[in-house]
Amino acid sequence: IERSENRFTGKDSSIYFGLSKIKGVGTLPKMNKESMKSIGEFMLHTDFSESVIRTLVEVGAFDSKIQNRAALLAVIPDYFSEKSVITKKEKEIGIYREMLLDLERGISLDRKKYKITTKSLPDKKKLLTKIADAEDKVREAKENIRQIIVPSERIADDKDWNLARELELLGMYASGHPLDVYGLPQDHQCLPISELQVSQDKNANYQSIFGMVTKCRNVKQKSDGKDMCFFTLSDQTGEVDCCCFASSFALCGRAISDGAVLKLNGKVTKRRGSDDGCQFVLDNKVDAAL
Repeated sequence: IERSENRFTGKDSSIYFGLSKIKGVGTLPKMNKESMKSIGEFMLHTDFSESVIRTLVEVGAFDSKIQNRAALLAVIPDYFSEKSVITKKEKEIGIYREMLLDLERGISLDRKKYKITTKSLPDKKKLLTKIADAEDKVREAKENIRQIIVPSERIADDKDWNLARELELLGMYASGHPLDVYGLPQDHQCLPISELQVSQDKNANYQSIFGMVTKCRNVKQKSDGKDMCFFTLSDQTGEVDCCCFASSFALCGRAISDGAVLKLNGKVTKRRGSDDGCQFVLDNKVDAAL
């Protein structure tokens, strides 16, 4: 949140994700540097909606301030409860000052315009008192915002949920990968998916890959009606479309489902309709290691 802008930018040999490209955020106004001191100051110096703030927290935009996203999300309603008091009281102050200006100009207060329901019209002294009271409420609400404590020690963060939200809102993982707990492809004697390519050496096309199954779709072979499936396998380096024909499906079909973590043997082939893309076809010697 301190360095990202609406568009993607390159700084300090890093690429910063464009805030306007986060799902549900849209273009944001430029932020005051004063707002970056703390979460409380950010809430006071920005006018983002509660839904936008929640989204920014969920993708990790505030991790440099508070690393426990679940704990920060828990107190977002508290921030906005106080912000609603500030908004209401500042609106009242504006109305009271407008009424004062009318009195100073010798204009009688319009009951309908100012929604005055009391029997007598307020005078200058009463309006000044109302302004002072409202200003006290604003100061109190601002101080309450600064004093809100994020309960990081009481609420446990959920890293799996964080990663799922990152993928949904960013289209990618940012703070890690669900497979990190299983190690890297090399730890399983597998080739990273990003390095898969069709080789002129047919023997080099037979590889082992490791990753998580997504977008699994079971179908019937047109030739004989036997079960087969298509799915995507992803590791920390990328993803590849996979095909499991009936002969292989009979051996490991039960193991292939969304969310399953597998080690698969097969052949890298050219993807139909693509000049440089590839797909992975499971062979008949499937070793699906969960």
